[in-house]
Amino acid sequence: MALTIRGHLRTTPIDPVTADTAGAMAVPKSPGRLGWWALGAPPGAAHGTVLLAGHLDSADEGAGPLEALHDVPMGTRAQVTAADGTRHTYRIVARRTHPKSALPAGLFASGGAPRLVLVTCTGDFDPDAHAYADNLVVYGEPVT
Repeated sequence: MALTIRGHLRTTPIDPVTADTAGAMAVPKSPGRLGWWALGAPPGAAHGTVLLAGHLDSADEGAGPLEALHDVPMGTRAQVTAADGTRHTYRIVARRTHPKSALPAGLFASGGAPRLVLVTCTGDFDPDAHAYADNLVVYGEPVT
C-alpha cells in the first residue's frame, strides 16, 4: 500500500498496524513509512474510516512524510494505492487538532460513511518525553 498527495507528499509506503502494548495505535518505527489501522476499513471500502498515521519528523531523519499535512489546501486530492494495486482517490475536506489524550475514538470506526483520515503529531514538543502534545487530523472524502 502507498499514499500520495500530489505536490505535497511523495509516494509513501504503508504498513498494516494495530495497537501497541499501551493500547495506542502502533506507528511504524521508520519515519519514512505510514501505518494503516488494519482493524478499520481498507482503502476503497464502501463504509468506514481508512486511518493512516505517521511521524511528523525524527531526530535522525528530519521531516517525516506527513509534515506537509499542515499546509495541504482543502480540496487537494490524496490517492491511496491498495495492496492489490487499485487506486482510491479522496478529496481533503477538513483539518483539526486534538490533544493526544483526546483523539476522537470515532477515527477508528469500521462503519459509517467512507472517509480517509490522516494523523500525525503537532503542537509543543516535550524533549524529555520525546513526544508532541497534540495530533493533527486531516479528513478526506472519496472522489467518485
